[in-house]
Amino acid sequence: MNNTQLETTPIFKPINNSANTIDCIIGEVVWHSLTNDTSIVAESDAHYDNLVPILDRLVSKLPTDRPLRILELAAYSHITGYKITKNYNAEVILADISPDTLAMGEEIANELYPEETNKKVQRWAVDFHELPFEENTFDLVFISSALHHTWEWEVVVKQMQRVTAPSGQFYFYNEPCMREFCFYKFRSNRPHDLSDFEKRLDSAEIFRTISEPYLGTRSEALFGMIENQTIVLDDFVALVSELDSIVELTVAPEICMGTFEHKLVAERNNGVKYLEEAIYAKVSNGISNILVGPAEVAMKMCLPTIQEVQLFSKAMAARLADTLHLTDGQVFRVELAKIFGGAINLLVNKSSTQGVEANRPSAENYNIISGVVFGYPRNILKVLTSVKDLVPNVQTAKIAALSKIFRPEDWQITRNEDTKLRALLAIKNGSKITVESNEVSENIQILVRLYCGYLEVPYRLKMEINGKTVKEYEVYKNDSILLRHLEKNVGNEMLISFKATDVNDIEIATMPPVVLSAIRLFSSE
Repeated sequence: MNNTQLETTPIFKPINNSANTIDCIIGEVVWHSLTNDTSIVAESDAHYDNLVPILDRLVSKLPTDRPLRILELAAYSHITGYKITKNYNAEVILADISPDTLAMGEEIANELYPEETNKKVQRWAVDFHELPFEENTFDLVFISSALHHTWEWEVVVKQMQRVTAPSGQFYFYNEPCMREFCFYKFRSNRPHDLSDFEKRLDSAEIFRTISEPYLGTRSEALFGMIENQTIVLDDFVALVSELDSIVELTVAPEICMGTFEHKLVAERNNGVKYLEEAIYAKVSNGISNILVGPAEVAMKMCLPTIQEVQLFSKAMAARLADTLHLTDGQVFRVELAKIFGGAINLLVNKSSTQGVEANRPSAENYNIISGVVFGYPRNILKVLTSVKDLVPNVQTAKIAALSKIFRPEDWQITRNEDTKLRALLAIKNGSKITVESNEVSENIQILVRLYCGYLEVPYRLKMEINGKTVKEYEVYKNDSILLRHLEKNVGNEMLISFKATDVNDIEIATMPPVVLSAIRLFSSE
């Protein structure tokens, strides 16, 4: 494959990592800009119900001359903040990396709540590693199921603490912690889309032990999005305790425990030797007849060695036996979460002596686009607010404008019945996109979101620029991927084409089902 970069699923935690990178943020933005989530209202209501006791306590302590100030980080399209504003007359800021999801949330809220209420809610596009708010600003800062979208979670925790007002609270809801009882061998597909290899591990009741405790992160990882399953519960609690005082810690290890895990817990009093033999037999027998084939290798899937299983069984048997002396039910559940993983809810009080309360956040010095305040750091803002896009938006542009770029002999414009999103189906092998850059020697950033359909025969999808292959992806199952490339020194015209070959690099006659749902090209210095 010469010097062409082969796109693969990232490992669980890169050795060399730059957490707050443009790549990861671009992945998040492009992913969420085309995600139609029908569970938003139900999830938002659940979040609201969970927050009510916290809000009531804060209101009772608040001076009567101002309303509650609340910040939700990684708000996605949730409408929790609108409901809080309606029922508590609070000043709410919804913050997320993606401006599109914030705008989508506003549309949903407008169908449910009065317009005058919704206008009070501010929407900010931010990077949660670098919040654009003064310290000591909010009475409550909360984040739900999103702290794990960074390798530098400690930075986010400290940012949350920084912007929380004295005597205020910050809250982590439904965050995953690392599972000790796991080899972390590969990222799994989503439960409805498991490969035969994964299904066999699942049938053997060792899927979460071999692969990952929180299933289905492979798709997100292919977009460059971070799915950090390595947050150690003790480290998390230690950092928060160092900063402030914990009010409440609850865990739910059951979400990562199956029949086998429950059986081990019930039989802990049989001794270390018994547990070691039980774990070894379960794992070694489970993997003994499972073949790691070419498809699994291509998708970065693998199994532990027998030596690894032996060491693992010994260590986990001792770990489980150590919990026998625990008499406190809550302490025992926390230990189970460390061993098997689980969801964490953590509520923290900020000391009343940590600084002076700040003024209400102002959007005066920021760009506001479609009702969203762009509070990104400068380097991110430069990329995401570029005004020199070279192709029309696939989802919103007029058909005539799209047809000039995606010519009918190469692309068929369709619409997904379920998501209502547009899609461009590649009609032939080598379907082309012609782009006029209008500037000589211009560097172009290229982002393409593709759905690669699988028809029982593996193939290699290639993205070419002016006849040169710049990206490749081997397809062994239905996949949704993001291809990103920087093309340097582009002339007046750039030809992007998509070709399919077999895995031996021989061009195939018929184009597999390849669908383009988003593309962005913009000039880059």
